[in-house]
Amino acid sequence: MGQNNSVAGGGDPANPDANSVVRRDVATGKGASSVLNLASDHVWMYDHSDEEVVSDSELNEGMWLSDDEDDVLDPRSTDQSRHSSQSKIRNRIKHIAKVKKVRSQHTSAKANTEGVKKARRADTNVLCVKFNKLTEPSNVHAGDAIACTNSNCTAVLSLVSQVTTPGSDGPDQGDKVWVCEFCGTKNSIDIVPEEIPTSPDTTYLLAPPPAVESDKSGHGGDADETLAIFCIDVSGSMCVTTEVPGKFKVRGTDKKPGLESLDTEGSDQHLPHERRDISYVSRLQCVKDAVDKQLFALTKEHPNRRAILITFSDEVTVIGDARSDAVTIAGDKLSSLEMLVKIGNEIPLPGAIKHAYEDLKKKLFSLEEGGQTALGPALLVATTIAGKVSGSKVIICTDGLANKGVGNLEVEKEKEAKSAQTFYEDLGTVSLEKCVTVSLLTIQGTNCKTANLGQVADKTRGECISVDPLSITKEVSEILSNSVIATNVKAKIILHKKLYFRTEDSSDNILTISVGNATLDTEFVYEYGTRTVKPNVKEETNSGHYEQIHICKDYY
Repeated sequence: MGQNNSVAGGGDPANPDANSVVRRDVATGKGASSVLNLASDHVWMYDHSDEEVVSDSELNEGMWLSDDEDDVLDPRSTDQSRHSSQSKIRNRIKHIAKVKKVRSQHTSAKANTEGVKKARRADTNVLCVKFNKLTEPSNVHAGDAIACTNSNCTAVLSLVSQVTTPGSDGPDQGDKVWVCEFCGTKNSIDIVPEEIPTSPDTTYLLAPPPAVESDKSGHGGDADETLAIFCIDVSGSMCVTTEVPGKFKVRGTDKKPGLESLDTEGSDQHLPHERRDISYVSRLQCVKDAVDKQLFALTKEHPNRRAILITFSDEVTVIGDARSDAVTIAGDKLSSLEMLVKIGNEIPLPGAIKHAYEDLKKKLFSLEEGGQTALGPALLVATTIAGKVSGSKVIICTDGLANKGVGNLEVEKEKEAKSAQTFYEDLGTVSLEKCVTVSLLTIQGTNCKTANLGQVADKTRGECISVDPLSITKEVSEILSNSVIATNVKAKIILHKKLYFRTEDSSDNILTISVGNATLDTEFVYEYGTRTVKPNVKEETNSGHYEQIHICKDYY
Protein backbone atom coordinates (compact mmCIF):
# COMPACT_ATOMS: atom_id res chain seq x y z
CA MET A 1 0.00 0.00 0.00
CA GLY A 2 1.25 3.46 -0.79
CA GLN A 3 -0.07 6.80 0.33
CA ASN A 4 0.67 10.27 -0.90
CA ASN A 5 -0.29 13.00 1.51
CA SER A 6 0.63 16.53 0.43
CA VAL A 7 0.04 19.80 2.04
CA ALA A 8 1.64 21.86 -0.70
CA GLY A 9 0.99 25.40 -1.85
CA GLY A 10 0.95 26.35 -5.50
CA GLY A 11 -0.15 23.07 -7.00
CA ASP A 12 -3.79 22.02 -6.85
CA PRO A 13 -3.87 18.69 -8.74
CA ALA A 14 -7.41 19.37 -9.92
CA ASN A 15 -6.41 22.79 -11.24
CA PRO A 16 -2.68 23.28 -11.80
CA ASP A 17 -3.13 27.04 -12.22
CA ALA A 18 -4.62 27.55 -8.77
CA ASN A 19 -2.47 28.23 -5.71
CA SER A 20 -4.39 25.89 -3.45
CA VAL A 21 -3.07 24.20 -0.32
CA VAL A 22 -3.60 20.48 -0.73
CA ARG A 23 -2.82 17.15 0.87
CA ARG A 24 -2.44 14.27 -1.57
CA ASP A 25 -2.47 10.62 -0.51
CA VAL A 26 -1.33 7.73 -2.68
CA ALA A 27 -2.10 4.15 -1.68
CA THR A 28 -0.15 1.38 -3.36
CA GLY A 29 -0.82 -2.31 -2.92
CA LYS A 30 0.05 -4.52 -5.85
CA GLY A 31 0.85 -2.36 -8.85
CA ALA A 32 2.22 1.17 -9.01
CA SER A 33 0.51 4.50 -8.62
CA SER A 34 1.12 7.54 -10.78
CA VAL A 35 3.17 9.26 -8.06
CA LEU A 36 4.79 6.36 -6.23
CA ASN A 37 6.44 3.92 -8.64
CA LEU A 38 7.76 0.52 -7.61
CA ALA A 39 10.36 -1.43 -9.56
CA SER A 40 8.37 -4.60 -8.84
CA ASP A 41 5.08 -5.59 -7.23
CA HIS A 42 6.99 -8.08 -5.10
CA VAL A 43 9.54 -7.64 -2.34
CA TRP A 44 12.76 -9.58 -2.85
CA MET A 45 13.65 -11.50 0.32
CA TYR A 46 16.75 -13.44 1.32
CA ASP A 47 16.89 -16.66 3.33
CA HIS A 48 20.02 -15.53 5.15
CA SER A 49 22.29 -12.56 4.42
CA ASP A 50 21.69 -10.06 1.61
CA GLU A 51 25.43 -10.12 0.89
CA GLU A 52 27.35 -12.38 -1.46
CA VAL A 53 31.02 -13.27 -1.66
CA VAL A 54 32.68 -12.06 -4.85
CA SER A 55 36.16 -13.08 -5.93
CA ASP A 56 38.64 -10.51 -7.21
CA SER A 57 38.60 -12.04 -10.69
CA GLU A 58 34.80 -11.90 -10.87
CA LEU A 59 34.82 -8.32 -9.65
CA ASN A 60 37.35 -7.27 -12.29
CA GLU A 61 35.82 -9.16 -15.19
CA GLY A 62 32.23 -8.25 -14.39
CA MET A 63 29.43 -10.64 -13.54
CA TRP A 64 26.87 -10.68 -16.34
CA LEU A 65 24.10 -13.21 -15.84
CA SER A 66 23.68 -15.81 -18.55
CA ASP A 67 20.65 -15.56 -20.80
CA ASP A 68 20.18 -19.26 -21.40
CA GLU A 69 16.44 -18.95 -20.73
CA ASP A 70 14.18 -17.22 -23.25
CA ASP A 71 12.13 -15.42 -20.62
CA VAL A 72 15.13 -13.90 -18.82
CA LEU A 73 16.22 -10.36 -19.61
CA ASP A 74 19.89 -9.81 -20.43
CA PRO A 75 21.07 -6.63 -18.64
CA ARG A 76 23.44 -5.90 -21.52
CA SER A 77 20.76 -6.04 -24.20
CA THR A 78 19.54 -2.80 -25.70
CA ASP A 79 16.86 -4.46 -27.83
CA GLN A 80 14.63 -5.67 -25.03
CA SER A 81 12.13 -3.26 -23.55
CA ARG A 82 12.37 -2.28 -19.90
CA HIS A 83 8.59 -2.49 -19.75
CA SER A 84 8.45 -6.31 -19.69
CA SER A 85 5.56 -8.22 -18.25
CA GLN A 86 5.42 -9.10 -14.59
CA SER A 87 5.80 -12.80 -15.41
CA LYS A 88 9.17 -12.16 -17.04
CA ILE A 89 10.33 -10.14 -14.04
CA ARG A 90 9.34 -12.97 -11.69
CA ASN A 91 11.16 -15.50 -13.88
CA ARG A 92 14.21 -13.26 -13.91
CA ILE A 93 14.22 -13.08 -10.11
CA LYS A 94 14.07 -16.89 -9.90
CA HIS A 95 16.88 -17.19 -12.42
CA ILE A 96 19.04 -14.68 -10.54
CA ALA A 97 18.61 -16.72 -7.36
CA LYS A 98 19.65 -19.92 -9.16
CA VAL A 99 22.73 -18.37 -10.81
CA LYS A 100 23.85 -16.65 -7.59
CA LYS A 101 23.54 -19.89 -5.66
CA VAL A 102 25.87 -21.62 -8.11
CA ARG A 103 28.27 -18.67 -8.09
CA SER A 104 28.33 -18.57 -4.29
CA GLN A 105 29.31 -22.24 -4.13
CA HIS A 106 31.95 -21.73 -6.81
CA THR A 107 33.37 -18.67 -5.07
CA SER A 108 33.52 -20.41 -1.69
CA ALA A 109 35.64 -23.16 -3.22
CA LYS A 110 38.11 -20.54 -4.51
CA ALA A 111 38.17 -18.52 -1.29
CA ASN A 112 41.38 -20.18 -0.11
CA THR A 113 43.30 -19.42 -3.30
CA GLU A 114 42.43 -15.81 -4.07
CA GLY A 115 41.10 -12.67 -2.41
CA VAL A 116 37.37 -12.20 -1.99
CA LYS A 117 35.07 -9.31 -1.15
CA LYS A 118 31.54 -9.01 0.17
CA ALA A 119 28.98 -7.11 -1.88
CA ARG A 120 25.27 -6.49 -1.40
CA ARG A 121 23.15 -8.47 -3.79
CA ALA A 122 21.27 -6.62 -6.51
CA ASP A 123 17.49 -6.71 -6.28
CA THR A 124 14.34 -4.87 -7.34
CA ASN A 125 13.53 -3.33 -3.95
CA VAL A 126 13.46 0.21 -5.33
CA LEU A 127 10.80 2.93 -5.32
CA CYS A 128 10.67 6.30 -7.08
CA VAL A 129 8.61 9.35 -6.12
CA LYS A 130 7.84 11.75 -8.99
CA PHE A 131 6.49 15.17 -8.10
CA ASN A 132 5.49 16.14 -11.64
CA LYS A 133 2.28 14.18 -11.00
CA LEU A 134 1.17 16.95 -8.63
CA THR A 135 -0.01 18.95 -11.62
CA GLU A 136 -2.17 16.14 -12.98
CA PRO A 137 -5.84 15.70 -12.03
CA SER A 138 -6.47 13.61 -8.95
CA ASN A 139 -9.56 12.36 -7.14
CA VAL A 140 -10.57 15.30 -4.90
CA HIS A 141 -12.07 13.78 -1.77
CA ALA A 142 -14.73 15.53 0.28
CA GLY A 143 -13.97 15.85 3.98
CA ASP A 144 -10.76 15.50 5.94
CA ALA A 145 -8.18 12.75 5.76
CA ILE A 146 -8.41 10.19 8.58
CA ALA A 147 -4.95 9.55 10.03
CA CYS A 148 -3.74 6.83 12.38
CA THR A 149 -3.80 8.00 15.99
CA ASN A 150 -0.30 6.64 16.57
CA SER A 151 1.86 9.79 16.51
CA ASN A 152 4.84 7.77 15.25
CA CYS A 153 2.86 6.52 12.27
CA THR A 154 0.06 8.89 11.06
CA ALA A 155 -0.69 6.75 8.00
CA VAL A 156 -3.94 7.74 6.27
CA LEU A 157 -7.02 5.63 5.71
CA SER A 158 -7.07 4.53 2.07
CA LEU A 159 -8.88 2.21 -0.31
CA VAL A 160 -6.83 -0.81 0.90
CA SER A 161 -7.72 -0.21 4.55
CA GLN A 162 -10.06 -2.67 6.24
CA VAL A 163 -12.91 -0.95 8.14
CA THR A 164 -15.03 -3.17 10.38
CA THR A 165 -18.13 -2.58 12.48
CA PRO A 166 -17.97 -3.91 16.07
CA GLY A 167 -20.91 -5.46 17.89
CA SER A 168 -23.87 -3.39 18.98
CA ASP A 169 -22.90 -3.74 22.65
CA GLY A 170 -20.12 -1.83 24.37
CA PRO A 171 -18.66 1.69 24.23
CA ASP A 172 -17.78 1.38 20.50
CA GLN A 173 -21.43 1.23 19.50
CA GLY A 174 -22.00 3.33 16.41
CA ASP A 175 -18.26 3.67 15.60
CA LYS A 176 -16.20 1.67 13.15
CA VAL A 177 -12.74 0.21 13.67
CA TRP A 178 -9.72 0.52 11.39
CA VAL A 179 -6.58 -1.41 12.26
CA CYS A 180 -3.64 0.47 10.73
CA GLU A 181 -1.85 -1.61 8.11
CA PHE A 182 1.52 -0.19 9.15
CA CYS A 183 1.69 -0.11 12.93
CA GLY A 184 -1.29 -2.26 13.95
CA THR A 185 -2.92 0.52 15.99
CA LYS A 186 -6.65 0.03 16.51
CA ASN A 187 -8.43 3.25 15.49
CA SER A 188 -12.06 3.98 16.34
CA ILE A 189 -13.44 6.14 13.53
CA ASP A 190 -16.76 7.79 12.76
CA ILE A 191 -17.20 7.32 9.03
CA VAL A 192 -19.85 6.34 6.50
CA PRO A 193 -19.06 4.07 3.53
CA GLU A 194 -19.24 7.01 1.10
CA GLU A 195 -16.34 8.71 2.92
CA ILE A 196 -13.92 5.79 2.46
CA PRO A 197 -11.50 6.59 -0.39
CA THR A 198 -12.11 4.55 -3.54
CA SER A 199 -9.08 5.75 -5.51
CA PRO A 200 -5.39 4.97 -4.88
CA ASP A 201 -4.57 8.64 -5.53
CA THR A 202 -6.64 11.02 -3.41
CA THR A 203 -6.40 14.79 -2.86
CA TYR A 204 -7.75 16.67 0.16
CA LEU A 205 -8.24 20.41 -0.24
CA LEU A 206 -6.96 22.18 2.88
CA ALA A 207 -7.33 25.79 1.73
CA PRO A 208 -8.74 27.35 -1.46
CA PRO A 209 -6.52 29.37 -3.79
CA PRO A 210 -6.28 33.12 -3.16
CA ALA A 211 -8.28 35.43 -5.38
CA VAL A 212 -6.35 36.82 -8.35
CA GLU A 213 -6.98 40.44 -9.23
CA SER A 214 -8.11 41.06 -12.79
CA ASP A 215 -6.23 43.40 -15.07
CA LYS A 216 -7.81 46.36 -16.83
CA SER A 217 -9.17 44.12 -19.58
CA GLY A 218 -11.10 42.11 -17.04
CA HIS A 219 -8.98 38.97 -17.46
CA GLY A 220 -7.17 37.30 -14.61
CA GLY A 221 -3.55 38.38 -14.37
CA ASP A 222 -0.42 36.30 -13.91
CA ALA A 223 -0.40 35.23 -10.25
CA ASP A 224 3.34 34.48 -10.19
CA GLU A 225 4.94 37.23 -8.09
CA THR A 226 7.99 35.27 -6.98
CA LEU A 227 11.48 36.76 -6.98
CA ALA A 228 14.25 36.06 -9.49
CA ILE A 229 17.50 37.28 -7.94
CA PHE A 230 20.60 37.51 -10.11
CA CYS A 231 23.92 37.59 -8.19
CA ILE A 232 26.66 38.65 -10.60
CA ASP A 233 30.39 38.41 -9.95
CA VAL A 234 32.07 41.66 -11.07
CA SER A 235 35.52 40.87 -9.65
CA GLY A 236 38.66 41.53 -11.70
CA SER A 237 38.81 38.04 -13.23
CA MET A 238 35.48 38.57 -15.01
CA CYS A 239 37.33 40.66 -17.61
CA VAL A 240 39.02 37.54 -19.03
CA THR A 241 37.98 37.18 -22.66
CA THR A 242 37.03 34.27 -24.88
CA GLU A 243 38.05 34.13 -28.54
CA VAL A 244 35.10 33.86 -30.91
CA PRO A 245 35.37 33.45 -34.70
CA GLY A 246 33.94 36.31 -36.76
CA LYS A 247 32.12 39.40 -35.55
CA PHE A 248 30.29 38.45 -32.36
CA LYS A 249 27.61 40.92 -31.33
CA VAL A 250 26.76 41.12 -27.62
CA ARG A 251 23.94 43.19 -26.20
CA GLY A 252 24.97 46.38 -24.49
CA THR A 253 28.31 46.75 -26.26
CA ASP A 254 27.21 49.76 -28.31
CA LYS A 255 28.36 52.06 -25.51
CA LYS A 256 32.01 51.29 -24.93
CA PRO A 257 33.51 51.76 -21.45
CA GLY A 258 36.82 53.25 -20.44
CA LEU A 259 39.44 54.11 -23.08
CA GLU A 260 37.37 52.45 -25.81
CA SER A 261 34.91 55.34 -25.55
CA LEU A 262 37.57 57.62 -27.06
CA ASP A 263 37.14 55.83 -30.38
CA THR A 264 34.34 58.08 -31.59
CA GLU A 265 34.60 56.86 -35.21
CA GLY A 266 34.02 53.23 -34.26
CA SER A 267 37.03 52.08 -36.32
CA ASP A 268 38.77 48.76 -35.84
CA GLN A 269 42.06 49.20 -34.02
CA HIS A 270 44.43 46.25 -34.21
CA LEU A 271 48.08 45.61 -33.51
CA PRO A 272 50.36 44.66 -36.39
CA HIS A 273 49.78 41.06 -37.57
CA GLU A 274 46.76 40.74 -35.26
CA ARG A 275 43.90 38.66 -36.67
CA ARG A 276 40.85 40.62 -37.79
CA ASP A 277 38.47 37.67 -38.28
CA ILE A 278 37.85 37.01 -34.59
CA SER A 279 36.19 38.77 -31.66
CA TYR A 280 36.98 38.76 -27.96
CA VAL A 281 34.12 38.60 -25.49
CA SER A 282 34.63 38.94 -21.73
CA ARG A 283 32.98 36.74 -19.14
CA LEU A 284 31.07 39.68 -17.72
CA GLN A 285 29.75 40.62 -21.16
CA CYS A 286 28.40 37.09 -21.60
CA VAL A 287 26.72 37.19 -18.18
CA LYS A 288 25.15 40.60 -18.82
CA ASP A 289 23.85 39.43 -22.19
CA ALA A 290 22.32 36.29 -20.62
CA VAL A 291 20.68 38.15 -17.74
CA ASP A 292 19.23 40.81 -20.03
CA LYS A 293 17.65 38.20 -22.29
CA GLN A 294 16.01 36.52 -19.30
CA LEU A 295 14.74 39.79 -17.87
CA PHE A 296 13.17 40.61 -21.23
CA ALA A 297 11.63 37.12 -21.43
CA LEU A 298 10.09 37.61 -17.98
CA THR A 299 8.34 40.77 -19.13
CA LYS A 300 6.56 38.70 -21.79
CA GLU A 301 5.95 35.40 -19.99
CA HIS A 302 5.66 36.40 -16.32
CA PRO A 303 5.20 40.20 -16.21
CA ASN A 304 4.30 40.19 -12.50
CA ARG A 305 7.43 38.38 -11.36
CA ARG A 306 9.96 40.55 -9.59
CA ALA A 307 13.66 40.73 -10.38
CA ILE A 308 16.55 41.87 -8.19
CA LEU A 309 20.13 42.53 -9.25
CA ILE A 310 23.03 42.02 -6.81
CA THR A 311 26.72 42.42 -7.67
CA PHE A 312 29.77 41.44 -5.65
CA SER A 313 33.51 42.12 -5.78
CA ASP A 314 35.33 43.90 -2.90
CA GLU A 315 31.86 44.87 -1.72
CA VAL A 316 28.28 43.74 -2.22
CA THR A 317 25.87 46.07 -4.00
CA VAL A 318 22.13 45.41 -3.84
CA ILE A 319 20.82 47.22 -6.92
CA GLY A 320 17.30 45.81 -6.49
CA ASP A 321 15.02 46.73 -9.37
CA ALA A 322 17.16 49.83 -10.12
CA ARG A 323 14.28 52.20 -9.38
CA SER A 324 15.59 53.16 -5.95
CA ASP A 325 18.99 53.84 -4.44
CA ALA A 326 21.38 50.89 -4.32
CA VAL A 327 22.57 49.52 -0.97
CA THR A 328 26.33 48.96 -0.64
CA ILE A 329 27.77 46.55 1.93
CA ALA A 330 31.49 46.82 2.63
CA GLY A 331 34.17 46.57 5.32
CA ASP A 332 33.47 44.70 8.54
CA LYS A 333 29.83 44.17 7.58
CA LEU A 334 30.94 41.53 5.08
CA SER A 335 32.16 39.34 7.97
CA SER A 336 29.08 39.72 10.18
CA LEU A 337 26.32 37.16 9.71
CA GLU A 338 23.90 39.15 11.85
CA MET A 339 24.50 42.38 9.96
CA LEU A 340 24.13 40.75 6.55
CA VAL A 341 20.85 39.09 7.53
CA LYS A 342 19.59 42.38 9.01
CA ILE A 343 20.40 44.26 5.80
CA GLY A 344 18.74 41.57 3.69
CA ASN A 345 15.56 41.76 5.76
CA GLU A 346 15.47 45.54 5.40
CA ILE A 347 15.69 45.51 1.60
CA PRO A 348 12.20 46.35 0.26
CA LEU A 349 10.58 44.01 -2.24
CA PRO A 350 10.76 45.36 -5.81
CA GLY A 351 7.90 46.01 -8.20
CA ALA A 352 6.88 43.85 -11.14
CA ILE A 353 9.45 43.29 -13.87
CA LYS A 354 7.08 44.76 -16.48
CA HIS A 355 7.61 48.18 -14.84
CA ALA A 356 11.29 47.83 -13.92
CA TYR A 357 12.89 46.23 -17.00
CA GLU A 358 14.23 49.35 -18.69
CA ASP A 359 15.83 50.66 -15.50
CA LEU A 360 17.35 47.27 -14.75
CA LYS A 361 18.72 47.00 -18.26
CA LYS A 362 20.53 50.34 -18.03
CA LYS A 363 22.06 49.43 -14.67
CA LEU A 364 23.03 45.96 -15.86
CA PHE A 365 25.04 47.15 -18.85
CA SER A 366 26.85 49.80 -16.80
CA LEU A 367 28.58 47.14 -14.64
CA GLU A 368 32.39 46.97 -14.75
CA GLU A 369 34.93 44.50 -13.38
CA GLY A 370 37.37 44.98 -10.51
CA GLY A 371 38.28 43.73 -7.03
CA GLN A 372 38.04 40.49 -5.05
CA THR A 373 35.15 38.05 -4.67
CA ALA A 374 32.78 38.58 -1.71
CA LEU A 375 30.59 35.68 -2.86
CA GLY A 376 29.54 34.40 0.58
CA PRO A 377 28.10 37.73 1.80
CA ALA A 378 26.27 38.27 -1.52
CA LEU A 379 24.70 34.80 -1.38
CA LEU A 380 23.58 35.27 2.23
CA VAL A 381 21.93 38.62 1.46
CA ALA A 382 20.29 37.19 -1.69
CA THR A 383 18.79 34.15 0.05
CA THR A 384 17.57 36.35 2.93
CA ILE A 385 15.68 38.58 0.49
CA ALA A 386 14.38 35.59 -1.51
CA GLY A 387 13.11 33.95 1.69
CA LYS A 388 10.41 36.62 1.95
CA VAL A 389 8.52 35.02 -0.97
CA SER A 390 8.20 31.21 -1.15
CA GLY A 391 9.14 29.73 -4.50
CA SER A 392 11.76 32.37 -5.32
CA LYS A 393 15.02 31.59 -7.13
CA VAL A 394 18.58 32.83 -6.72
CA ILE A 395 21.02 32.46 -9.63
CA ILE A 396 24.66 33.20 -8.89
CA CYS A 397 27.20 33.60 -11.73
CA THR A 398 30.88 33.54 -10.77
CA ASP A 399 34.32 32.59 -12.05
CA GLY A 400 36.32 32.89 -8.87
CA LEU A 401 36.89 31.60 -5.39
CA ALA A 402 34.98 33.19 -2.52
CA ASN A 403 37.80 35.08 -0.78
CA LYS A 404 36.26 37.89 1.23
CA GLY A 405 33.86 38.04 4.16
CA VAL A 406 31.77 35.15 5.47
CA GLY A 407 32.22 31.89 3.57
CA ASN A 408 35.82 32.72 2.64
CA LEU A 409 37.25 29.60 0.97
CA GLU A 410 40.73 31.00 0.36
CA VAL A 411 42.08 30.01 3.76
CA GLU A 412 44.91 27.79 4.97
CA LYS A 413 43.94 27.00 8.55
CA GLU A 414 41.76 23.91 8.97
CA LYS A 415 39.52 25.63 11.51
CA GLU A 416 38.73 28.47 9.10
CA ALA A 417 38.08 26.04 6.24
CA LYS A 418 35.67 24.05 8.40
CA SER A 419 33.91 27.25 9.43
CA ALA A 420 33.38 28.17 5.76
CA GLN A 421 32.05 24.70 5.00
CA THR A 422 29.61 24.93 7.89
CA PHE A 423 28.48 28.34 6.61
CA TYR A 424 27.41 26.94 3.24
CA GLU A 425 25.81 23.85 4.83
CA ASP A 426 23.71 26.01 7.15
CA LEU A 427 22.85 28.43 4.34
CA GLY A 428 21.51 25.54 2.28
CA THR A 429 19.40 24.27 5.17
CA VAL A 430 17.90 27.70 5.91
CA SER A 431 17.21 28.34 2.20
CA LEU A 432 15.40 25.00 1.90
CA GLU A 433 13.23 25.83 4.91
CA LYS A 434 12.28 29.16 3.29
CA CYS A 435 11.50 27.46 -0.06
CA VAL A 436 14.31 29.23 -1.91
CA THR A 437 16.02 27.50 -4.83
CA VAL A 438 19.67 28.42 -5.37
CA SER A 439 21.51 27.65 -8.63
CA LEU A 440 25.23 28.12 -9.18
CA LEU A 441 26.81 28.79 -12.58
CA THR A 442 30.60 28.73 -12.70
CA ILE A 443 32.89 29.35 -15.67
CA GLN A 444 34.66 26.32 -17.13
CA GLY A 445 38.33 26.09 -16.26
CA THR A 446 38.08 28.10 -13.02
CA ASN A 447 38.51 26.93 -9.44
CA CYS A 448 35.44 27.91 -7.44
CA LYS A 449 35.47 24.95 -5.00
CA THR A 450 32.00 23.88 -6.08
CA ALA A 451 32.19 21.03 -3.55
CA ASN A 452 31.52 23.71 -0.91
CA LEU A 453 29.31 26.10 -2.87
CA GLY A 454 27.40 23.25 -4.45
CA GLN A 455 26.02 22.21 -1.07
CA VAL A 456 23.59 25.13 -1.18
CA ALA A 457 22.38 24.18 -4.66
CA ASP A 458 22.08 20.49 -3.77
CA LYS A 459 20.08 21.08 -0.62
CA THR A 460 17.66 23.48 -2.31
CA ARG A 461 17.23 21.25 -5.42
CA GLY A 462 18.93 23.83 -7.63
CA GLU A 463 21.54 23.45 -10.36
CA CYS A 464 25.32 23.48 -10.01
CA ILE A 465 26.81 23.79 -13.50
CA SER A 466 30.20 24.64 -14.96
CA VAL A 467 29.57 26.29 -18.32
CA ASP A 468 31.32 27.85 -21.26
CA PRO A 469 30.83 31.65 -21.14
CA LEU A 470 29.01 31.56 -24.48
CA SER A 471 26.49 29.00 -23.12
CA ILE A 472 25.39 30.97 -20.06
CA THR A 473 22.25 32.29 -21.77
CA LYS A 474 20.98 28.76 -22.43
CA GLU A 475 21.65 27.56 -18.87
CA VAL A 476 20.01 30.57 -17.19
CA SER A 477 16.99 30.17 -19.46
CA GLU A 478 16.57 26.52 -18.49
CA ILE A 479 16.84 27.31 -14.77
CA LEU A 480 14.11 29.96 -14.94
CA SER A 481 11.87 27.93 -17.26
CA ASN A 482 11.76 25.02 -14.80
CA SER A 483 8.80 26.49 -12.98
CA VAL A 484 7.96 25.75 -9.36
CA ILE A 485 4.69 23.77 -9.26
CA ALA A 486 4.38 23.57 -5.47
CA THR A 487 6.05 25.19 -2.46
CA ASN A 488 6.52 24.15 1.16
CA VAL A 489 6.39 20.52 0.06
CA LYS A 490 7.20 17.73 2.47
CA ALA A 491 6.85 14.05 1.69
CA LYS A 492 6.40 11.16 4.08
CA ILE A 493 6.88 7.56 3.01
CA ILE A 494 5.82 4.72 5.30
CA LEU A 495 6.88 1.17 4.52
CA HIS A 496 5.46 -2.06 5.88
CA LYS A 497 6.85 -2.78 9.34
CA LYS A 498 8.91 -5.67 7.94
CA LEU A 499 10.70 -3.29 5.54
CA TYR A 500 13.24 -0.52 6.06
CA PHE A 501 15.05 2.12 3.98
CA ARG A 502 18.56 1.12 2.86
CA THR A 503 19.72 4.53 1.71
CA GLU A 504 19.13 6.35 5.01
CA ASP A 505 21.27 6.40 8.12
CA SER A 506 18.56 4.82 10.25
CA SER A 507 16.88 1.45 9.66
CA ASP A 508 13.41 2.93 10.13
CA ASN A 509 10.42 2.18 7.91
CA ILE A 510 9.29 5.82 7.93
CA LEU A 511 11.04 8.53 5.93
CA THR A 512 10.20 12.25 5.88
CA ILE A 513 11.63 14.40 3.07
CA SER A 514 11.80 18.19 3.13
CA VAL A 515 11.38 19.04 -0.54
CA GLY A 516 10.79 22.80 -0.37
CA ASN A 517 10.09 23.86 -3.96
CA ALA A 518 8.90 21.09 -6.27
CA THR A 519 9.30 21.35 -10.04
CA LEU A 520 8.36 19.05 -12.91
CA ASP A 521 11.84 17.49 -12.68
CA THR A 522 11.81 16.81 -8.93
CA GLU A 523 12.02 13.13 -8.05
CA PHE A 524 13.55 10.89 -5.39
CA VAL A 525 14.69 7.26 -5.63
CA TYR A 526 15.11 5.06 -2.57
CA GLU A 527 16.13 1.47 -1.93
CA TYR A 528 14.49 -0.60 0.76
CA GLY A 529 15.24 -3.96 2.34
CA THR A 530 13.57 -6.63 4.42
CA ARG A 531 14.14 -7.08 8.12
CA THR A 532 15.27 -10.40 9.55
CA VAL A 533 12.11 -12.27 10.54
CA LYS A 534 11.50 -15.54 12.32
CA PRO A 535 10.35 -18.55 10.27
CA ASN A 536 6.63 -19.25 9.86
CA VAL A 537 5.70 -15.59 10.26
CA LYS A 538 2.25 -15.11 8.75
CA GLU A 539 3.29 -12.38 6.31
CA GLU A 540 6.26 -14.35 4.94
CA THR A 541 5.77 -16.86 2.15
CA ASN A 542 7.99 -19.48 0.52
CA SER A 543 7.69 -17.71 -2.82
CA GLY A 544 10.15 -15.06 -1.69
CA HIS A 545 7.82 -12.09 -1.30
CA TYR A 546 5.11 -10.68 0.92
CA GLU A 547 1.57 -11.28 -0.28
CA GLN A 548 0.93 -7.54 -0.21
CA ILE A 549 3.33 -4.60 -0.07
CA HIS A 550 2.32 -1.82 2.28
CA ILE A 551 3.86 1.51 1.40
CA CYS A 552 2.50 4.88 2.43
CA LYS A 553 3.47 8.05 0.57
CA ASP A 554 2.47 11.45 1.94
CA TYR A 555 2.97 15.01 0.67
CA TYR A 556 2.22 17.70 3.19
